[in-house]
Amino acid sequence: MIWQCFASGALALAIRTACQAANLNLAEASFAAALFVATVERVLQEVQSSRGSILSLVGSIPMVPGSIAAKSLMDLYAMLRVHPNEEILAVADGMKNLFEVTFTLAAIGTALAIPRLLYPRHSAHLS
Repeated sequence: MIWQCFASGALALAIRTACQAANLNLAEASFAAALFVATVERVLQEVQSSRGSILSLVGSIPMVPGSIAAKSLMDLYAMLRVHPNEEILAVADGMKNLFEVTFTLAAIGTALAIPRLLYPRHSAHLS
């Protein structure tokens, strides 16, 4: 299963990179990649577990923009040391990055939920 997790992450990153090369922004590219990986995983999975899919979630972890989140927090902390005439620039840059991270995480989460809603499968229950 570990190799399937690696493949899922590599596929998601490859699709996101291709989407960004096609001039999609980070949130749009992450949405497309997570939706593709979750849909492929949902279609190929024979029996759906009650806990949901692990492969599509694991595949989406490398797409989380951690460096942008760290940069935005550093920008907001740097605001404490800037001169009064530079505060607006520091706040604007930090908030822009936080919004980008928030929208990207929301896009990934939404894309992971869509295949489960479109292709509901119920596992066989033994009576």
